[in-house]
Amino acid sequence: MYSEYIYDNRTSPLGINTNIWMWQGFDKTINYNALNNFLLDFEKELLKKPELNDGGTGVGGTTARYKHYNLLNLQHSEIQKLEKYIIYNIQSFLNYKQIKCESVYIQCWYNVLDKDKQIAIHQHRGVDDYHLSFISGHLSTTENNTKTYYTSLNKKNAIGLDNEVGKLILFPSYIPHYTDKNINNNKRISIAFDVYPSIEFIDPSYVKSGIIKKLMLR
Repeated sequence: MYSEYIYDNRTSPLGINTNIWMWQGFDKTINYNALNNFLLDFEKELLKKPELNDGGTGVGGTTARYKHYNLLNLQHSEIQKLEKYIIYNIQSFLNYKQIKCESVYIQCWYNVLDKDKQIAIHQHRGVDDYHLSFISGHLSTTENNTKTYYTSLNKKNAIGLDNEVGKLILFPSYIPHYTDKNINNNKRISIAFDVYPSIEFIDPSYVKSGIIKKLMLR
C-alpha cells in the first residue's frame, strides 16, 4: 500500500520536495516467535564483537554491531521467509513507481530495545547527499504498543505509525525517524535495512566489510 504525506504545498520551483512517500506491507506467515528466539540467541554472539557506530540511534547492542553481519545471510527458515517478504515488497513498490530494477543491494540488521530504551531521531542517509537516497525500511517482530515517527526534513512535523507485528514500512533513506520509549518489560525487536539500486551508491567500507547482499527481483 502506497501513501504520500504533504507537509507544505508551498514549493519553490528550485526547492527540495519534502513530501514523504511510504509503502506498507503486512505479513503473518512468518513465525515471529521462532524468529525472535533466533534473534535473541544470535544477540548473545553479536555482543561479543566490538561495538561500532550505532548510526545516532543511541541504542548500542546489535544496532551498534551492524557492520559485523547481514541478517539475511544467516541460515534459518524464518530468515528465508523474511528475505522473500522484503523482496516482494521492494518489487511491488518499484513496480508501483514504475522504476525498473532487475536487482538491488541490501544491508540488513536488527534492533533490540530493553525496557525504557528508545531509538533516537536519526537518518540513514544525510540530507547533504539525499540525491543518492533510495529505500530504507523496517519490520516490527514484537508487539510493544510503540510507534515509529517519520518527520519532515526540518523535524517540525511527524507521522506516527503503530509498530505492529508483521508490518513492513519502506521510506526514503534521508527521512529523520525515531521511536517511542519501550515501557514494556519485554524486549522490543525490529528489523531494519537499507536498499541501494546499484553498487556505486554504497559506502565502499560497507562493501568491503561483506555486509551487503544482492537481491534478485526478477
